[in-house]
Amino acid sequence: MGKSKIILVFLLSAVACSACNDSPGPAKITGHHGDTLYRSGAERRTPLTLPDGTEILMDSFSVVRLAAGFNKLNRELYLEGKGLFTVHAAGTKPFIIHTRALVTTVLDTDTAIFKVDGYPKSPGEEVDLFAGSLKVIKSYHSDTDNEPVILRSGEMVMINTDIDLMEKEKLDSADLSASLGTNDE
Repeated sequence: MGKSKIILVFLLSAVACSACNDSPGPAKITGHHGDTLYRSGAERRTPLTLPDGTEILMDSFSVVRLAAGFNKLNRELYLEGKGLFTVHAAGTKPFIIHTRALVTTVLDTDTAIFKVDGYPKSPGEEVDLFAGSLKVIKSYHSDTDNEPVILRSGEMVMINTDIDLMEKEKLDSADLSASLGTNDE
């Protein structure tokens, strides 16, 4: 079995095992404009299943905000923190994640598995793609580069907003355990 298949099996097992634990799930709050907030506590991996079937393992102290009309009008959400996403195809509505510095769009019609790390106090953000394909672009206008980056399985993109630099790299399979770990922020 190739490294990418081993990684995919490991990720799917991590998602399945985390859903079996006794953690209560994130706190759900309904916003004033019809949006829905999910907040994780200190737990390392809090499972969340969205109305479209998307599965998220939220890391400690993360927030997922679903835009009003999620799964009816759109499939857009806002992330503050870190999450491991398993996104399935759902018709013609693209799945889009907004963070402070990046906008990530799932391009596949099949399942995409990826991690987004976007804690608001960090100058850097990262998107690691394990399966599928993604388009990642800066969420702000940059004086240096505004071109989207297309990621394929086994690739990652990092951004440092302090120096306005976004770079695409190969994802090292040795980094898998670190990519699924927690952030101490």
